[in-house]
Amino acid sequence: MPEKISLKLDTLPVELIYRILDHLDALVILCSLQNINTRMNAIITSYQPFQAFATLDVGQRRLSYERFDWANIIRYNTTLTTMIFCKNNLDDRAIANLVRGLEHNSTLISFDLSYNRIKTAGARDIATVLKYNQTLETLNLSQNKIGIAGAISLAIVLKHNTTLTKLDIKSNSCGDEGEQLVTDALQRTTTRTSLNARCQIPNQQEFEHLVEILNKEDEFTTLYLHYVYFSKATQLIANTIQNNTTLTALSIEQSYINDDQMNHLANALMLNKTLKTLCLAKNDIGKAGVKHLATTVLQCNTTLQELDIASNRIGDAGAQHLANALKLNTTLRTLNLASNKICNSGVSYLAIAIKQNTTLNMLNLQHNNIQDGAIKYLADALLNNTTLVTLDLKNNMIETMGAIQFAAVLMYNTTLTTLDVTCNQINDKWLEYLGDALKRNIAIANLTLQNNVSNDAEVQRVLDAITQDTTLTTLNLRWKNIDNTGVKHLLHVIQQNKRIENLDLAWNNISDAGIEELAVALQYNTTILTLNLIGNKIASAGVQHLANAFLQNRILTTINISCSDIDETGAKYLASVLQCNTTISTLILQYNRIGDEGVQHLAAALLKNTTLTTLSLEHNKIGNEGIQHLANALQKNNVRLFFIDLYVLHINDLLQTLTTLNLRWNDISDIGTHEIANALKHNTTLIVLNLANNRVSIVGATYLVDALQKNRTLITLCVDHNYIDQEGMEFVANALDRSKTHSMLNFQGRKFKHGMMESLADALQLNSTITVLDLQRNKIDDKGSQHIADMLQHNTTVTSLNLSHNDISDRGVSYLAQALQRNTSLSILNLQHTKIGDAGVEYLAKNLTLNTSLTILDLSDNTIGAAGIRHLADALHLNIMITTLDLHNNQIGDDGAMHLTNGLQHNRTVTMLDLGENGISDAGAEHLANALQQNTTILTLNLKSNKIGDLGAVHLANALQQNSTLVTLYLQENKIETIGAVYLAIVLQQNKTLTTLNVNSNPMDYTWRKQISDVSIRNLPLTTLNLRYLKIANREAEYLANVLKHNKTIITLHLERNNIDAKCVQHLAGAFSKNTTLTMLNCQENRIDDEGAQHLTNALLENTTIVILNLQNNSIGDTGAQYFANALLHNKTLATLNLSFNRISDEGAHHLADALQQNKTLVSLDLQSNKIGKIGAIFLANALQKNTTLTTLNLQNNRIDSTGAQYLANALEHNRTLTTLDLIENNIGIAGAIYLTNVLQQNTTIAIRDIECIATGHDKESDITNALEHAATLTSLNLKDSYIGDEGVQCLAEALKMNTALTTLNLDSNGITSAGAGYIANALMHNTTLQTLDLRNNLIGFGGAIYLLNALQQNTTLTSLDVRAYDTKPRNQRNKFDDLWHGSTSEIIYFLRDEIRRREFEHKRNASERNTTLTSLDAYADAITLHELEGIIKTLQHRTTLPMLNLNWTKMSSRKFERSYNASKRNTILISLVACADAIKLQSKNDIINAVQHRTALQMLDLLWSEMSSREFEYLLDALKYNKTITTLKLPNNGFSDKNIRYLCDILQQNTTLTALHIGGKEVSNKLLEHLCEILQYNTTLTTLAIKSESIDENGAQYLSNLLEHNTTLIALKLEHTHIGHQGVIRLSNTLLKNTTLTTLELCSINNIDAEAIQYLMNILQQNTTLTTLSLQSNKIDVVSVQYIANALIQNKALTQLDLQYNRIGNTGVQHLANALKRNATLITLNLNGNDINFVGGIYLADALQWNRTITTLTVISWLPREQDFINTALQNRTAQLTLNLDSFYMNDERITGLANALQHNTRITSLSLRSGSITDEKVQYLADALRHNRTISSLDLSHNEISDTGAQYLAERLQHNHTLVQLNLERNKISDAGKQFFDPSTKSDRLTVLF
Repeated sequence: MPEKISLKLDTLPVELIYRILDHLDALVILCSLQNINTRMNAIITSYQPFQAFATLDVGQRRLSYERFDWANIIRYNTTLTTMIFCKNNLDDRAIANLVRGLEHNSTLISFDLSYNRIKTAGARDIATVLKYNQTLETLNLSQNKIGIAGAISLAIVLKHNTTLTKLDIKSNSCGDEGEQLVTDALQRTTTRTSLNARCQIPNQQEFEHLVEILNKEDEFTTLYLHYVYFSKATQLIANTIQNNTTLTALSIEQSYINDDQMNHLANALMLNKTLKTLCLAKNDIGKAGVKHLATTVLQCNTTLQELDIASNRIGDAGAQHLANALKLNTTLRTLNLASNKICNSGVSYLAIAIKQNTTLNMLNLQHNNIQDGAIKYLADALLNNTTLVTLDLKNNMIETMGAIQFAAVLMYNTTLTTLDVTCNQINDKWLEYLGDALKRNIAIANLTLQNNVSNDAEVQRVLDAITQDTTLTTLNLRWKNIDNTGVKHLLHVIQQNKRIENLDLAWNNISDAGIEELAVALQYNTTILTLNLIGNKIASAGVQHLANAFLQNRILTTINISCSDIDETGAKYLASVLQCNTTISTLILQYNRIGDEGVQHLAAALLKNTTLTTLSLEHNKIGNEGIQHLANALQKNNVRLFFIDLYVLHINDLLQTLTTLNLRWNDISDIGTHEIANALKHNTTLIVLNLANNRVSIVGATYLVDALQKNRTLITLCVDHNYIDQEGMEFVANALDRSKTHSMLNFQGRKFKHGMMESLADALQLNSTITVLDLQRNKIDDKGSQHIADMLQHNTTVTSLNLSHNDISDRGVSYLAQALQRNTSLSILNLQHTKIGDAGVEYLAKNLTLNTSLTILDLSDNTIGAAGIRHLADALHLNIMITTLDLHNNQIGDDGAMHLTNGLQHNRTVTMLDLGENGISDAGAEHLANALQQNTTILTLNLKSNKIGDLGAVHLANALQQNSTLVTLYLQENKIETIGAVYLAIVLQQNKTLTTLNVNSNPMDYTWRKQISDVSIRNLPLTTLNLRYLKIANREAEYLANVLKHNKTIITLHLERNNIDAKCVQHLAGAFSKNTTLTMLNCQENRIDDEGAQHLTNALLENTTIVILNLQNNSIGDTGAQYFANALLHNKTLATLNLSFNRISDEGAHHLADALQQNKTLVSLDLQSNKIGKIGAIFLANALQKNTTLTTLNLQNNRIDSTGAQYLANALEHNRTLTTLDLIENNIGIAGAIYLTNVLQQNTTIAIRDIECIATGHDKESDITNALEHAATLTSLNLKDSYIGDEGVQCLAEALKMNTALTTLNLDSNGITSAGAGYIANALMHNTTLQTLDLRNNLIGFGGAIYLLNALQQNTTLTSLDVRAYDTKPRNQRNKFDDLWHGSTSEIIYFLRDEIRRREFEHKRNASERNTTLTSLDAYADAITLHELEGIIKTLQHRTTLPMLNLNWTKMSSRKFERSYNASKRNTILISLVACADAIKLQSKNDIINAVQHRTALQMLDLLWSEMSSREFEYLLDALKYNKTITTLKLPNNGFSDKNIRYLCDILQQNTTLTALHIGGKEVSNKLLEHLCEILQYNTTLTTLAIKSESIDENGAQYLSNLLEHNTTLIALKLEHTHIGHQGVIRLSNTLLKNTTLTTLELCSINNIDAEAIQYLMNILQQNTTLTTLSLQSNKIDVVSVQYIANALIQNKALTQLDLQYNRIGNTGVQHLANALKRNATLITLNLNGNDINFVGGIYLADALQWNRTITTLTVISWLPREQDFINTALQNRTAQLTLNLDSFYMNDERITGLANALQHNTRITSLSLRSGSITDEKVQYLADALRHNRTISSLDLSHNEISDTGAQYLAERLQHNHTLVQLNLERNKISDAGKQFFDPSTKSDRLTVLF
């Protein structure tokens, strides 16, 4: 055998090698054959196909850098010009290998390395190579993690590289500054000297790289560093700047620099010779740190000019160190000391320094504790200082005397140009001195007086001074109560002053007359650039005056006229201005009444305007028509570039156009969105577009997405709170995938499904712009959170994520936690109200130690216990990022507090900690106190609603003695009594940092109140004193008065609900006379009478500060009113006076009216619920004709009749200042209503609230329309059995066209005929929100059904429509309606009723066999047959996921039940079994008992309707004894015995799983209940107890009351058919004052409950804050009782659900409830079913809904006999449809000919169904002739008719000329085989399909 020859590839002939290469691709040649030896390289280079190999694309191949020698491959290659290595997971090590070849490569032009894992080291390697490479032009590094240091490295090297022209580093964790560095370097036009590292630096290694670059490079002059928390970071910075010779500005904010670290920095700065600006704001620098800074830097450094140390804690001692340094310093120009807790002594040190310092220009002392005592030092310093230009003192505690001292200084100071004293406690008096000062001052240019008190006279004095001022440029006069008279004073200033550029007149009382005066002055003004008129009373007439002025004015650029009364006419005037004006760039018209016509004028102006860039039309009345005009303008309103040739000179003139458009809160639907979308395709300037809170659905979303694909300029598009569903979400997700501009995404409340969440998450993975993502309230589960977690691992831009109120459990949190390991951008994560427990927190904690970006974490409203907190505390020990941690409403307890203490003692970042509602007692408070003694960062601690008593308060007080950082502490709603309160009060006298301490709703007595009074004197920061509910009497009032005489800080005083009488008021009034700071006093619900009113008014004659006075619900009569009237004649400050719920009659109203004629300050007067009648109304009306300041007058619930209303209406014809007049609950009648209605046509500023009379007229249906059109929160309306008829339905239908909130409408049993159905159908074509419509038991007939079917072709939101008819009526009663339904229609309705139910059940069962996640199966009561039962049995046998089976009310036989139960034995996870009442026999019961004893998954057992003997019951209890899984137990109403109930109690004593127990039957007696309650006092698991027994009386109620006092877990108590009576209700009511856990109370069918008991219960309810659900069903509640309920609803702030069905409320009772609903802000569900309410009561409720903003479900089932029958046919509906269904509609000759004629000309109908229409051969000929000419119908159904061969032949012949029909159904006719031949394929078109 010959020897085997081995050949090598490189030894073969060239031709053979070429042949081999022909079979290899270029990548193999490049990676495997190149660089073997010189010969192979030469052969490959000469190989012709390889010479054309210019692009290497190995993207997404996961290539190994170790397998191939990429460096040499790239180095020696001479063909490649483009290389793509994206998405290969390449890290820094791979990059080092890859880029080495670039150093010598001379052909590569483009290199793509995007979507890899390149970090700082990799970027530095790339930068090193770029230094030498001379060919690369494009480099893509986007979607990596190079960081700020990597970006700097690349930017530096671009100085040397001259070929690279494009470098992409987007989404690289380097922030905008990093990208800008590279951009500037690429332009190579300037030298980048500023480095801004405000972006998050992910780790210490990255920071060290950054410092290393700074040490090597010498070009950076500015360095900004934020959030630097790494160890030794400050030391590294100090080492860097010590020898740096280029850095001139350094900022290190929010990096927790403490005193020790400040020492390192100060030593370095002492040696630095270049730094000019230093910012150390928002750190932790104290007096020691400032001392280092002052002695080593300010005294030695000779270059520093600006120093910012705001928001630290230097205090007075630190200010002293700085002051000493300033005396010697000669370079510092700017010093910012804001928010540093500096008090009077600190300011005195600084003032002395200012006297001697000759360089300081700007001093910022805002947000400190500076008072008048310090101002004299500052004022003295300013007299001698000649350098200070700007002094900021806003938000301090400066009073009038201090301000006067400043005014005196301004007369002589010649250098101060800016003085800001905003938000201090300065009153009118100082303005007199200020005016004199400004006349002489020649320097002040900016003076801000906002939020200080003033009146017309003093404002005039200041304005007179400003007239001659030559320096002031900004004049801020907002909230100054300036009226038309005040404007006249202002005119002289505008005309004479030549320096003012900004004029702010917002929120004054200027009307059209004043605007006319102002406009005259503006015409010739040449300085004012910005004009703010928001919140005045400007109507169209005023706008006309302004427009005339703007036509002449050529300087104004920004105008704000929001919150006025501008309508179409006003918009027209403004549009005329925009067409001519060439200076206005911003126009804000929010909250006006501009509609489509007004927008049309504005749009026409935009076509000509070339300067307007911002237009805001938020909250107007703009619809689709107006949007069409606006869209047309947007298409043409673009950037226009003019090129003018002037001889040799070329000029490019760029004209700016609209960039921001705000259309939020209008009435824009999909039609309008389509117009906007078309405009966006062509518009090239719009950057921001806001379409939130409109009516955009999926269709509109489609239009917008399509437009965004073409638009390249829009950055922000807001569409939240519209109607975008899942399909719309997919469109949005696709748009996000392509978006390069959008930064915020808000999808709260969209109820995402898995597909929607997955689409969104996939889109966001690659999105590089979205930073804020809001997904709250979307029912996102663990699967959805997994998609979000996957997104977070890839996304590098989202910084804020809100997942609150979703269904995420511990498993879902585990996915998110894993994502936090890799994510370096997320800083805010909200997981409030999800389903997170201890396991979920453990996952989060483990990953928080690795995360370096998260700063805010919200875990409130979950089920986290001590075990979970232990893991979280361990994480806090290591985590250096979290600043805010919210654990409110969890279950951490004392043990959890102990664990937190261990973590917080070492943590240096958490500043806000919320532990409210966590069951923390004294032991837990002690642990937290220990933490506060060592922790130096926590500023806010919330311990609200825990169980902390005196001992815990003592521990916290001791901690506050040492703690010097805590600012806010919440302790309300605990158990702190006198001892603890006293300790807290004593500590407050020493503590100087705590500004807010809330201890409301604790059981404290008199001693505490005295102590808190002393604290109020000594504790300087206190500004609000809340003393509600403390039973303050004479002695306490005396102490409080002494406090107020000396206190200089308290602004607001709350004294509600105490025992204050005339003697108390006498003490307080003496203090009010002398107090100079108090502005708001609330004394409502006390015992102040006329004598007390006299004392108060005497004080008001002297007091000059009180602005708001509330005396609601006292005992003030006419004499007291006279005292107040006298005070109003002289007092110049009081603006709001509340005298409601007192005893003032016509005489008192007379006195007040006389005072109103002269008073010029009062804005709001509340006289509700007094005794004012016709005479009093007349006096008040006369006053209104002369008064020019009052804006709100409340006369609700008085005795005013139609005459009084007439006088008030006449007054309103002349008064133009009153905006709100409340006349609810008076007796003005229809006549009074007419007077008021007429005046509304003339007066456009007033809003009159009156419902009863207007709603009692003949036009009451229109009131329903108005209610529905304006009820913005009503989602469910139940009008069952109201018999409103077709007339009422017509009104409802009109309202539905405008309504955008209603989702459920019940019109069951209302006498609605086919005409009414037609109205509803027409409304459905326009309505876009209604989802459920119930029309059962009406007379709509088949004609009405046709209307509805046609409407459903257009309507896309209705998901449930019920038209079943009279299924509960006897058969003989049904027959009388048969003639209305044409033949077999009645049978069809019945068939639909039963068949739909059967089909639904069959569909559900079939679907369950395919579905693998179904967890619940309910059987219909009358739809289940033996066949369906077999399906259930099959399901139970084979399904392994069905945990719930409900067979209640299924009317099964015993045999059926037993077969079902036997099948369930094979099911291993059935957790809920509901047994039917009449199918259980003994054997079945035994099976159930066995299941209870042995089943390991059963959680719910319902035997409520089962018959059991005492012996069987005993067996069941035996089984329960060993059961550990059942949580809900409903026991039968029989079988109880004394022995059994005691046995049950014994079981409950040991049971730890049962949470809900339902028992009933006569055997449940008081004695048995007593034993049960004793046991349950110690039970800690039961949350729901329901009892139904007529044997329970008032003694049983007492046992339940005792239970509620001691049990802390029971949250629901339900009592039905008991005899607890009057006394029982009272006993249970008393318990509600002590119990803090009960949220649900049901007292249904209680025997002998009377009005007195209801009154007592309602009084308690006014104070209760925990009960959210109350049911008083079937209790014979009448009008008297319901009035007590209504009063309680006004006061109660917790109740959300109220059930009053089946009582005797009537229309009058409803009136009381309706009035209460107008003032209630919490009730969500109200059930008034079965209460004899007719249409009148409905009107009361309809009006109430216009005011109420919380009710979402209102059930009012009524009966009003009224019938009006209008019968129309389906063919009379002219609305064009795409599909017409006339199945089972009898087609007589007249109808078929009419239909045929219509079809010949109709161009919209594409599908026609005439199934079962009795169509014969003669009739089908008409259709055939029509089809010959019709060009739109593609589908025709003629099945189940009487067509024979003759008709078939005629039809086939005519269809030969038809070219659109593609499907024809002729099933179930009389066509033979011969007739079918007429439609043979050889004789018909290939496109037509015929079914026989």
